[in-house]
Amino acid sequence: MIDISKQRWIIVAASHCALYFVVSQINHYMTPLTLNATIFGLFAGFSGLCLGYVHGLFSIIPVTFVFDSRSPLEFGSVFVLTFVVFSLVYFLRHQFRKESRSAGAIVSLASNALIFIGITLVTLATLNSSSSNLSYILANLIWSSLVVLILSKYYFDFLYSLLGFFGVHLAEEQRNER
Repeated sequence: MIDISKQRWIIVAASHCALYFVVSQINHYMTPLTLNATIFGLFAGFSGLCLGYVHGLFSIIPVTFVFDSRSPLEFGSVFVLTFVVFSLVYFLRHQFRKESRSAGAIVSLASNALIFIGITLVTLATLNSSSSNLSYILANLIWSSLVVLILSKYYFDFLYSLLGFFGVHLAEEQRNER
């Protein structure tokens, strides 16, 4: 019998992949408007704030590799960017009230902006492009930020509830750590 409280990263990784699938479908239908939402900051934010280092790292690996397998960028580039931001969030998380949903939204928004800028720079370097459409990049950054801001509260609440259903009470664990 698997003790799910010890394998909480599996639940979080599955939720990350499910949300990534939904946002990918939304991105598909937003293609005529040339809008594309990047939400990896949401994953790095939750995993960095609410999970241990190993569990958080394991929870972001599947979703980033799914993106990397379909991306024209070098395989692993989005994983490396998300890993760096996740590690940054994890090591700075003592600065935030982890059970606060507003802190989660702010951290996810900042994480997403860092990852978005990193993906943009990697894309420009990979495609050897010296020029880019700045208005397109800014529109996608704003769209991504709006999507992350809207989803963060609901996604954090959903994951807290889902983990609570399986007997993992993150809020109590975080209070006991202090």
